[in-house]
Amino acid sequence: GFGSSRIVGVAPGAAQYLGDCIELFLDFRSAETLGSASLGDEVYHIMLRAPGDRPNTRCENRVPPGTSARATANTTGWQAEFTVPIGSRVDGLIGLDLAVDDDDTGKGRKSQIVWHGSSQNYQDPSAYGRFRLP
Repeated sequence: GFGSSRIVGVAPGAAQYLGDCIELFLDFRSAETLGSASLGDEVYHIMLRAPGDRPNTRCENRVPPGTSARATANTTGWQAEFTVPIGSRVDGLIGLDLAVDDDDTGKGRKSQIVWHGSSQNYQDPSAYGRFRLP
């Protein structure tokens, strides 16, 4: 389960979320369309797989230009850090959500924890949390 120190990768060619993975969801649309249920050019879904025997820095899926990330193993499992350039594209309020996918067996995702939205985040950004930038 979650909290397990066992890191399970995903089989080659399989979808990222089927193994241990962090999914970061961002909605940079203007206040008028922020939180609408449809996907748009400024809605992102960044996936970062768990590290194997070395750190993973490959962001996959709908990734904002200039984004970087790093997943590293630690004594209790693994951790991730994302850097996403925001610049002047947003007016101070963004949509934000985070999902953690867990696979302890190597046979596919066993569970998923989502901070604010739901398992439908990949196609419906309406339930993302709201975050005001400083």
